[in-house]
Amino acid sequence: MKYQIFRYLSVIAAITALCGFKAAGSEREYLPILEDGKSWVLVEKRVQWKPEDKEFAYYDVSIVGDITFGNKPCKKVSIVERGGKGSSSVILYEENGKLYYAVNYGSDIDVFWPLIDLTLEKGDKVNYYIGATYPPEVAPDDYLTIRDSGSVTTEDGVERKVLYSYSGWTHIPGTDGSEAWVEGIGCSGDTWLTAFPKPTNGRWIYSYIDCCMKDGEVLFTKADFDKLLSKHTGIDETGHNEILSIAYSDNTVSAVCDGKDVSLELYSSEGRLIGRTRKSVNATLETSALPGGIYIARAICGENSVVHKIAL
Repeated sequence: MKYQIFRYLSVIAAITALCGFKAAGSEREYLPILEDGKSWVLVEKRVQWKPEDKEFAYYDVSIVGDITFGNKPCKKVSIVERGGKGSSSVILYEENGKLYYAVNYGSDIDVFWPLIDLTLEKGDKVNYYIGATYPPEVAPDDYLTIRDSGSVTTEDGVERKVLYSYSGWTHIPGTDGSEAWVEGIGCSGDTWLTAFPKPTNGRWIYSYIDCCMKDGEVLFTKADFDKLLSKHTGIDETGHNEILSIAYSDNTVSAVCDGKDVSLELYSSEGRLIGRTRKSVNATLETSALPGGIYIARAICGENSVVHKIAL
């Protein structure tokens, strides 16, 4: 009964949020995500129920046609697993920089759950459960904040708006919850309000866009997302301690802790452990043999820990 009440209240909250959703950005036309000919490759890190299960699954996501939902013109999106039997579809609605899931709860209750809102600007705080906006001084506990905005030029020569968000929530060890939204492309994140359509198989741990294409031409890749996010490389404020620090130079990552023993770990951007040192006064890891990309270093000294993103 409690779950049913919560679900009903969530629906009402979503409808309320939709009615009051931020109506900024009327001064410009945002490039659409849902264009005919658009497709994506989605990578899903999943729970391995059996020893033979693969750790990662790949899905082809594509626009497959128009559909009317709740008297609104929507797009049907197909999600097909490569080499597997999993396939599904979702209905999405888009209006000038805002992307929504279209969901029917029965009894003619049509709800549009907000996913991406490119009209947001630096400093805005948004409740990522229902999409309602709040002024910074009264933001709720569960929100994401737009930490920065900018632009990027894609392979087709088009300049697109970029939003950098921060929620603190992440499935990937060592990351700080930062995500990048790119106009007309999608979002690198998988929390509510930054999620891109993914299969609902109950097995995913996290997912990300590996690439976005238009008529077969690659517009954006995960490496492009990583380059954007590396702009915010730095010590995780939640784990910062002045006596503990991480430094990167001359193909080495090192950590010191005011003369105390410190251990150091290095992860790939997907969360795979690359290397680890035992406790020492000056913990060091070599990076000269690693391919270019974004890595996450984590140092531990007693009860203190620090996380640092590194772009090689």
